[in-house]
Amino acid sequence: MDIKESLELYLVGQIAKHQINAYRLINAGASPDLIDTIEKELSKISDYTNKLVALKGLYEVEGVDKEWNTSNSYI
Repeated sequence: MDIKESLELYLVGQIAKHQINAYRLINAGASPDLIDTIEKELSKISDYTNKLVALKGLYEVEGVDKEWNTSNSYI
C-alpha cells in the first residue's frame, strides 16, 4: 500500500466516522448545543471530503475526475 492509498483510506474513514457521529446526534433528541454540535460534525465531513477531492485531483491529468467527485461512493 502506497502513501496515496493510505491517505485516501484515512480520509474515507474520517468521513464515515463523522457521518456516524452526525447521524447519532440527529437521532439523539434535543439538547441546547445539539445544532451547534451537528454543525461541527458536518463541517468536519466537508473538510475531509474536500481533502479527498483535492487528493484525487492531484492524480488526474485533466483535473478532478467529475464522475468520482459527484458520486457518493466514498461515503
